[in-house]
Amino acid sequence: MSLLSRVKLSLEKKEEEVEEDGSESADESHPDFEESFNFYEKKWVIAPFMTEIQKGDLEKIPVECMFSHYILFSRDYHCYYIGLQNHENGDEFEIYEFDWVGEGEDPEFKEITQTINAPECAIFLAQRIFDGYLIYIPERLEIED
Repeated sequence: MSLLSRVKLSLEKKEEEVEEDGSESADESHPDFEESFNFYEKKWVIAPFMTEIQKGDLEKIPVECMFSHYILFSRDYHCYYIGLQNHENGDEFEIYEFDWVGEGEDPEFKEITQTINAPECAIFLAQRIFDGYLIYIPERLEIED
């Protein structure tokens, strides 16, 4: 069974369990998470289609996750910063973890890996989504003519 199939199946089971015990449905918004925050002079926003992504529609993962950088944020304020390290070949990412200490504060980063290839990084991302992490990307600025 493929990783995508396993993630979809696990998310379906999790959603059924949540609905059975009367908890909030997985397709509601994410009330425990901020829609955006400022971090190192950038505004980071929750990824579009995050609810669908958490349900297993991994095709809606933002392009920033493969061509730039993003932050994974959990309910317990644990975070990962993932960034493309090698822009020439697009196949080397770096991962750091940190605990959220608030806007304007410098967290203590711990290097997880200096180089991880794109397929391994995609697996890492899918596993964290399954664990309940949300994706935050830099705010997209519209360019006007």
